Amino acid sequence: MPNYHNKQPTWQNDEVVDSGNYSQRLQDTKVGEGLTGLVINGGSFVNCLFPIGTEVNGGLHLQVDYCKHEHPDWDELEDESEDCAHVTETILLDGITLYTREDTIISNGAKYG
Repeated sequence: MPNYHNKQPTWQNDEVVDSGNYSQRLQDTKVGEGLTGLVINGGSFVNCLFPIGTEVNGGLHLQVDYCKHEHPDWDELEDESEDCAHVTETILLDGITLYTREDTIISNGAKYG
């Protein structure tokens, strides 16, 4: 199964994709830009934006807003404040504020553009 996590896939015009990991770190990352006749039957496509006209029949398609605090080694993500939008819980313990954070699913379904 191909793994193109955070890389551009090497698809060709009229290619049929049945499986693989094509997940990207930034939302709305264009994949397969300029290709025609692309058919997606399966695979994992987080934060992927397909060329208009792509036929999508299956697979996992999500747009995820990743938290820099949860992924500090991902240089593509912008720095965030301690109390960023990903905070799900705040606890004050002995005068120290502790945060629970999580990545946020923005949308479910294939996107085109």
